[in-house]
Amino acid sequence: MDLAEEGIPCVPAISNTFSARREAVAKYLTKMVDGLPGLIVNRTCDMTRRGFNGRYQYRRIQIAGAERYKDIPDKNDYSHIHDALQYAALYSLTMNNNEEWSKPIKYPKRTGIV
Repeated sequence: MDLAEEGIPCVPAISNTFSARREAVAKYLTKMVDGLPGLIVNRTCDMTRRGFNGRYQYRRIQIAGAERYKDIPDKNDYSHIHDALQYAALYSLTMNNNEEWSKPIKYPKRTGIV
């Protein structure tokens, strides 16, 4: 099944690297827009909120000495929704090329091409 055939528009991500996706979310988490947070998660988004509150986590590596963790998050029920959030944030930053956070995001016209 193809997304375009199902009427779901999509574009390829500019990067699949975890660091790029993580930084895209971090940019929204650290910005204020008109005195409000750059990212507000609705209280009904339980999986997203629980992920931010510790369920989206890095796996601990069993090594003697100081605590060490893997460089990428552990795949679990919470990682999928956070991966989607990361791709959405990356897309949003890509399409919003200006640094004026108060301006609406400029999305490309839908072409039907995936």
